[in-house]
Amino acid sequence: MFQNDMSAIGTICIPTYNRGARLLSMLKEVLPAVNDFWPILISDNASTSELQEYKEVAGIAARHKNVHYSRHSKNLRFEGNLLSFFENVSTQYIVVISDEDFPCMDGLNSLVPLLSKHRDIGAIRSSMENTRNGKRSKYSQAVLWEDRTFLPADCKSIQLFGMV
Repeated sequence: MFQNDMSAIGTICIPTYNRGARLLSMLKEVLPAVNDFWPILISDNASTSELQEYKEVAGIAARHKNVHYSRHSKNLRFEGNLLSFFENVSTQYIVVISDEDFPCMDGLNSLVPLLSKHRDIGAIRSSMENTRNGKRSKYSQAVLWEDRTFLPADCKSIQLFGMV
């Protein structure tokens, strides 16, 4: 289990496999937004390609106390890699972000008081940006609780799933 600051509200979990260049690009972009409230845990599912980029990711993790990189010795399939987060995270919340998406991190810090107020939130998923044909598109998502839904403007680009 990785050790995180006691002030951490949630952990940003990034499962990855054979997309080291994309992960490295995304990590460099979100790194300025990483803080004690939202450490990052990257779980490499025994990638076999783009290994130089994964070495760079590991180097970034070694230099930043709130970025953690682990590599499985064998491929656990997607579900095994995903389940490994639950074994290695001690924060109350996790944010799962794909290694192929560029998350919109601007809303995470504004969630700290929201999460304290609404204890029925089960999981968090950031909105994302996708680059296709040289154009970047932002996909906003909604906040969902068991009994109501909020639009993206209400939640600053973060999607929350209530326990159902």
